[in-house]
Amino acid sequence: MEEAFEGLEGVPIIIDDILVYGANPEEHDERLQAVMERALEKGVKFNKDKCSFSASSVCCFGHVIGADGMKPDPEKLKAIKEVPRPQSCLPSLECSTTSQNTFPTCLLEIKAFKTYSNVSHSLGVQKMTRCW
Repeated sequence: MEEAFEGLEGVPIIIDDILVYGANPEEHDERLQAVMERALEKGVKFNKDKCSFSASSVCCFGHVIGADGMKPDPEKLKAIKEVPRPQSCLPSLECSTTSQNTFPTCLLEIKAFKTYSNVSHSLGVQKMTRCW
């Protein structure tokens, strides 16, 4: 998709979404005309139900993009804020006692937990209250 519209100013392509913007309606319409001509030339077809024209803002990949910049989509934030609080911090680390080699199994589970701790720490999870 990017190759089909390469070189068109004010036309970012994000996977299969084409955004057209301009400083004013005239510039926007000129760029949109160039996109339509290029689409015709390259055989690109659009789904009219998914097209939005002359919008002051658009939702794209969890963000609202408009004249005032890019902001997180309030609907996505709402979904995150309404996630129920976990009932426990981590899954239980009960060591398996069914195998003959119980001790090595416990070591593997502890090593996996240590890896989780290191990864979560590097991702900023250290600010969370941990329960042990």
